[in-house]
Amino acid sequence: MERKAKQMKLTDMFCPKEIKGQNEANAIPDQNVNTSTPIASSSGHYDLDMSMDISPDENAPACGKSLTQNDTLDVSMSCSPDDFDPAYLIGKSITDNDKMKLLNLPKTEKFLYPTSDGRKYSQTWENKFPWLHYSKSKDAAFCIECILFGQPSSTDVFCSKGFKDWKNASGIKRGMLLSHNNSQCHQQSAARTHNFKTISSGEKKDILSSLSQSYEENVTRNREILLSIIDTIIVLSQQNIPLRDCDLDIGYLRGQGYDGASVMSGNTSGVKTRIQDIQPCAFYQHCRAHVLNLVLSATCKAVPTIRNLFDSVNDITWFMGASPKRKSIAERYISDDDTAILVVNDDDTSESSSGTLINIARAKKSIPKLCETRWNAQVDTLSTFIAKYKSIFSALQDILDESSSTDARLKAASFMRQVQSSVFIIALIISQHILSYTHPLSQALQKTSCDLFKAYNDAQHCKSVIKNQRSDEVFQVLFTRASTLAECVNVCIEKPRVSGRMAHRAAAGDACDSALVYFRINMFYPFIDHCVAQLEERFPVNMSSILLASKLLPKVVSTVTDIEMAKVFDSYSEDMPSPVSFHAEVEKSKNQKSYDDIISTAFLLGSSWIVISPNKKKEFSAKAGCRDFNHVYCGLLKYKDNC
Repeated sequence: MERKAKQMKLTDMFCPKEIKGQNEANAIPDQNVNTSTPIASSSGHYDLDMSMDISPDENAPACGKSLTQNDTLDVSMSCSPDDFDPAYLIGKSITDNDKMKLLNLPKTEKFLYPTSDGRKYSQTWENKFPWLHYSKSKDAAFCIECILFGQPSSTDVFCSKGFKDWKNASGIKRGMLLSHNNSQCHQQSAARTHNFKTISSGEKKDILSSLSQSYEENVTRNREILLSIIDTIIVLSQQNIPLRDCDLDIGYLRGQGYDGASVMSGNTSGVKTRIQDIQPCAFYQHCRAHVLNLVLSATCKAVPTIRNLFDSVNDITWFMGASPKRKSIAERYISDDDTAILVVNDDDTSESSSGTLINIARAKKSIPKLCETRWNAQVDTLSTFIAKYKSIFSALQDILDESSSTDARLKAASFMRQVQSSVFIIALIISQHILSYTHPLSQALQKTSCDLFKAYNDAQHCKSVIKNQRSDEVFQVLFTRASTLAECVNVCIEKPRVSGRMAHRAAAGDACDSALVYFRINMFYPFIDHCVAQLEERFPVNMSSILLASKLLPKVVSTVTDIEMAKVFDSYSEDMPSPVSFHAEVEKSKNQKSYDDIISTAFLLGSSWIVISPNKKKEFSAKAGCRDFNHVYCGLLKYKDNC
């Protein structure tokens, strides 16, 4: 006789025949149950989708209807939770699909629970503890999360033999349900359950997907590199330039640039020196972004009060962020801090970049730590420090009152005195204001589109702007801003004590000078003077002949002078295909209104190949990448003028 393959029911899986017989007396009348025996694989794995040969059951309830082998289990239409017995899941291997179905089972239906010593299981416990499931076979409670995701060796009663001490189930002091809910093993299982649900629902990517995404990003990056190599080969072939057995000809190298580390720029055995031993014409240029960092570092160290300010801000920001408790204390005040509104008015915002940065820092939710090497980030820290000044002071006060650590209390008290110091406040306002003008320069020097010519021009512009800040009117605005900031911490700006001979404190001016005059003479003017002097020294107006060749760019060729042209000729005459016609071609190009018919000579500079060619209206920099070279690329080592 032909037999139909029928899939076993969820009731058969969880309640074996002998167990159902024991509980039928307690079941609510009219509840149909199936008395089939569960089947497990040789490995002890219970599969909710496992099929078996059974005879049709015409009287089976809707929840236990027979399924074909291709059907899948729909938990929402499966049997009632009364038939679910968690005791038979302990020690079994469950698939991920079945785990999801088990976690999504509805609440237990009404059931007449047996009484033991006058007490019994209460279904209301499941409302407070969703992980709780009742086993009819054991008359005990189990934790489904710990069974599915706990440690196999766990001896916790909720995932081993079951909990049945109903007297001590609830309650705050002796309640075992609450105790298990707060236990470390259950918290770990709950976390795994949450991760499992979020990954299964697609809210979060699993490890394989994350690795796959990283792999795709790596493939994309490698493709871009390969395209650059292919472009280089194509351009070299168009120009009849050999690959030199895949080795670039260093004889064409005219420029190299790195940071100031000795391993790169050392005069004895640095990369710069080793390359110049082979090719003396490969002139070295220090990375301009690193040079700007040296400018700011030397400027701040030259003024003791500014130097001390950065040390103090560094200590305070690291102190505030070194402990989660201190972070939470600071968060009490940060969101409601109105210091920026009080300190900076609309006029300041429109006339100074420092006021704009302070207003931007109002949106910060924390105090960023001071980075000792990245000056571009330091001005952001100073701006936030000003915008959240009241919050920092209030947080230090709370740390002093609430901390149990003696060391933390001592540091908090010391930092409070510094924050209320007139010298500290004035130095903070001055340094933030001046560094706000170097902030755009620092960002510009780190762009890939920046070449040496533009770097020097931007530096000269920044120097001019800072020079213009050296006025009594500008400092009056800053002094007013500092006075307002001092009022936020209940102090007034006062001149420090001075005497006839001061070894460790600036004392220029007269003893009767006001605080405004004292700080202007002894802090504001010296800081600006040192900054301007450093910019002039490290970004000189009179560029070397190497950089002067940048003036042959079509956009600035009209500004080149005869003296500059002579210097360029002396440096690069050997690289010119037609040195005799150089001066005539330059004069001709200076009168051109378009890029057509400009000099058809390639000049090799310290930072880039500058190509000025007939019918070409673009300038090509080696830093821009091979894909930007439409008709020439010499395969040189790229000069990296940005970090």
